This record gives sequence, C-alpha cells and structure tokens, in this order.
Amino acid sequence: MTIILAWYRDLIELTMSSNLMTMVQPGAFSNLIQIGVLNLRLNNLTTIKSDSNSITNIQSGAILNLPKMRELNLQSNQITDIRPGTFSNLPNLPRLRLSSNHITNIWPGAFSSLPQLRWLDMCSNQLTYIQADAFSNLPQLSYLNLASNQIATIPPDTFLDLPQLMKLVLLNNPWQCDCRMVAFSLSSAEMLTNTIK
Repeated sequence: MTIILAWYRDLIELTMSSNLMTMVQPGAFSNLIQIGVLNLRLNNLTTIKSDSNSITNIQSGAILNLPKMRELNLQSNQITDIRPGTFSNLPNLPRLRLSSNHITNIWPGAFSSLPQLRWLDMCSNQLTYIQADAFSNLPQLSYLNLASNQIATIPPDTFLDLPQLMKLVLLNNPWQCDCRMVAFSLSSAEMLTNTIK
C-alpha cells in the first residue's frame, strides 16, 4: 500500500508505528514542512530511503527538509548502521530515539548535522565499540543513553566534546575493566570535574 504524504503539507505529527514497513523511499517526508513529531517505532524497518518501518539502514538524504521536527522516534526497528548524512536535513531536531534496534556501528560524524540535539537514546542495541568521533558536533547534547548494549571499552576522548552532557547512561554493558579503560576513566573524571565547576 502506498500513502501519498505530499497532500498533507500542514501535518504536524505523524505516527506510523506498529506497521510492517521495511523501507522508506527517498523524499517520502520531504513535503511535510510543518511536521514536528515523526514516530516510526515498532516496525521492521531495515532501510530508510525515505519512508518505511522495519528499517535496517537509513540512507543519507532519506529524510529531507524537515526543519521543524522536534522528535524522531525510530525505536524498535531493525536498524543496524548509522552513517554520516543520515540526519542531514534535521538541523533543529532536539530529540532522537534509536533504542531497541540492532545497531552495531555508529560511523564517525553520524550525528554531526544535528547541532541542536539534546536527547539521544541508543539503549538496547548491539553496539560493541564507540568510535571516538561518533558524537562529534553535538554541543547541546545533555542526555545520552547507551545502556544495554555490548560495549566492552570506550576510547578516552569519546565524550569530551559534549560540553552540555549532564546524564550519560552506560549500565548493563559487558565492561572489560583492564588497562584499556584506564585512559577513559581518567578522562571521564576530568570531564566530570570540569562540568561541576
């Protein structure tokens, strides 16, 4: 079934959760210039080229020209990968839900086009490692949830470029508390000290 969303230019909230969508075609939401909330949770998205549920991969440019978007909910899909450019047309997005997917990798700069992002939930995925630049250019990020993944170690400077970070949730990960984590521990202590001042 195809739904033509171009006819609904004044739509401010769209919930398409609990469908069997597997792909979103490029430009699927491009005419929804007033949209504030897009909820695609509980689908089987594997690819977001533009619109679909059951997403596994969100291709660059899939979500076009949505400057008023306040929340993007992609939780409980099949997303495996977050690449740079995925969210490039959401410059004012403050809230992003990517929890309960199958994300194993966050590419460096994947969120760099989201300078207004304040809240990012990536819990209950399959992340094993966080690349140092995965959270670059997120000056407003104050909440980051990476709980219930498979993270064993974290590079020392991973969170240092997040000046507003107030809550970092890392519980329920299989930590390898060895020499590789010493640098992270020391940089985290320095980050907390600088935040408290």
